Amino acid sequence: MTTDSNRKYLLLMEPEEEFPEQLNSYIFLVMEMLLLAKKTSRIFVLPFLHSHPRNNSVAEKGETSHQKFILGKLTFPMETIFDQKELGKYVPVIPLQDFLNTSKHRLSSLFCFGNRHYNVNDSYGAKFYCQKIFDTKDIEYVEKSQDQFIGVTGYRRGRYLVKSSPNWPKNLENDYWNIRKQLQFNKRLLYKANHFIARHKLGKYLATHWRRGDRVHPEMTTLSEIIVEDKEKMKNLLDIYLINPIEKIMKERGLNKVFLATNSGTKWHLDYLKKKLPIVQFPPSGSWKTREEESIIEQIICSKSDYFLAAPFNYQHCSSFSRWIIDSRTLEGKGDTVSHQQKMGTEENLPLQKKGKVSQIRDQIFSVSVPIAKRLLKLSKNIFKHRPNFTKIKIINCMIFNQ
Repeated sequence: MTTDSNRKYLLLMEPEEEFPEQLNSYIFLVMEMLLLAKKTSRIFVLPFLHSHPRNNSVAEKGETSHQKFILGKLTFPMETIFDQKELGKYVPVIPLQDFLNTSKHRLSSLFCFGNRHYNVNDSYGAKFYCQKIFDTKDIEYVEKSQDQFIGVTGYRRGRYLVKSSPNWPKNLENDYWNIRKQLQFNKRLLYKANHFIARHKLGKYLATHWRRGDRVHPEMTTLSEIIVEDKEKMKNLLDIYLINPIEKIMKERGLNKVFLATNSGTKWHLDYLKKKLPIVQFPPSGSWKTREEESIIEQIICSKSDYFLAAPFNYQHCSSFSRWIIDSRTLEGKGDTVSHQQKMGTEENLPLQKKGKVSQIRDQIFSVSVPIAKRLLKLSKNIFKHRPNFTKIKIINCMIFNQ
């Protein structure tokens, strides 16, 4: 029989960066922590999730300053989005408030992957008193810890436990799908999605995610659509890359309606699409504080469609929003009813604009090399600005272990 003193817990602390990843991307980090809890036989403390809803019309125009397009910050308990009972089938879980009561706000050990902390750490609006604080970049120290209440902060996905997140390597593929199938949205959100489908009599429908307002993401520099101010050119692009493919799929499969999920903030783009296609959208409340819930309901509606036309590229490089839907369809045996849009609006394929082969190759080289150089420069600045001592792992009480 397991006593309270024998139970061990793992807490993922609140992100420390000013503008952490959006929810759909951040969940991949949470999945790594779920795997870590499973490997170490720990109870996973359900963290608060976060979101920074943005003004998409501003972001879509190419604005790169977060301060200018972020509308605010949302935090909400993970169990208000995901089904706690289903997640508990993979690893034991506990809500954050219950953990606070059990641990009395004390962590046996806090493992810092980056920023160093001393004695007290603020997270999720609560103060945690830390008995030992480790400054490390080695996940093995977390795995080997026998302390009862441990926290992890500063962790970045794809660097330590899973070396290629969100595209987990083949040796961890079974772990990915075992976690993913238990990450199910809760019944309240499912009800709202099903109610919308029934009320609008969608019947046999195609769903699509048109990714338009992500120009500010660093990884989207070479992947995002270009800004087209000329209306006729933009209409031509919409015809080629969205309307024509959708009409073809609908005709081939006998589908009647199109459910559109998009982060486009340009009204006339949407008005043009609605004139050409039988589009249905989930009605936004108008409040940025409900944006995340509405987005999740859209994901559920997309996952239930007869066909899904995902964001551009492929499964490895499409949006996290689309990938979440594709995963849901794969788990339901509908993975063969998914395809991806083509990239809309690259410099070399703009209508009425032709380039020679040499120019195309030159543009391709610059489109990749310049953004990479910018990211490396930004990374080097951050390293020197917050340069932790990774040659040793230190504990506040002056015990030192060589790595």
